[in-house]
Amino acid sequence: MASEAKHGETGENIKRIRLETVDSTNRYLKSRILEGDRVRAAVTAVNQTGGKGRMNRVWRSPPGGLYLSLSTPLAENVPPVAFPVQAAIAAATLLYREFELPLRLKWPNDLQLYGQKICGILSELVHSSSGIAHAIVGIGLNANAGIVLDDAFNKPIWLAKVLAREIDVDRLGDLLAADILAQWDRLDEASMETLREQWKALSDTLNRRVEVRTLRGTIRGVAVDLSPEFELRIRPDDGGPLVAVCEGDCRSLRPDPWEKT
Repeated sequence: MASEAKHGETGENIKRIRLETVDSTNRYLKSRILEGDRVRAAVTAVNQTGGKGRMNRVWRSPPGGLYLSLSTPLAENVPPVAFPVQAAIAAATLLYREFELPLRLKWPNDLQLYGQKICGILSELVHSSSGIAHAIVGIGLNANAGIVLDDAFNKPIWLAKVLAREIDVDRLGDLLAADILAQWDRLDEASMETLREQWKALSDTLNRRVEVRTLRGTIRGVAVDLSPEFELRIRPDDGGPLVAVCEGDCRSLRPDPWEKT
């Protein structure tokens, strides 16, 4: 069972919840949404016993990582994909501001440092009992320990290893939650192209030869662009027409210039 350690407010109508142990911070927020009308909250946990990654992978969540989930009712005319994209950009920006680390974004929702995974983001769309649509975005950041995903492409790296010091996970979670929620408040239809350009500027995927594993098969080719819907556009190796991929696991098929030597 989840043990709720503290309730607080991080801003107007935002509930801040800290848990010792929970199966999944995303599932915790989902249950709150299904029980009520509107849930605008940020929840962290010291330990997750049933975390999940993309494509239903097991996400081992040992103490020492930052496990943060946020939820908000959807803004009018803002597509759901904007919320995890904005969260990824906010995380990369915060880690550079706090630690001067050159985070890069790997499509669709990972953050990398020196070619290794340091953060994963998992999002879902949930409707409350009254039909109000909510975005839930879960963030697993390797702070003082490395989160390991079964069958993941990349080996993990964590902040404490890179910086040679322990990270204040609670403080980092508070900063990240505040940044993301504030930027979500500014999202509107007109901001989508700006968001797309920000993601592309931080991309570790575009202009690379990649392999993308999807539930329908594997695609290899050059990642040439990001669509307005944040699909990855790939020029296949077989010379066929551009393929737009909306989800899957992606890895680069050539050396990473950010990798340490």
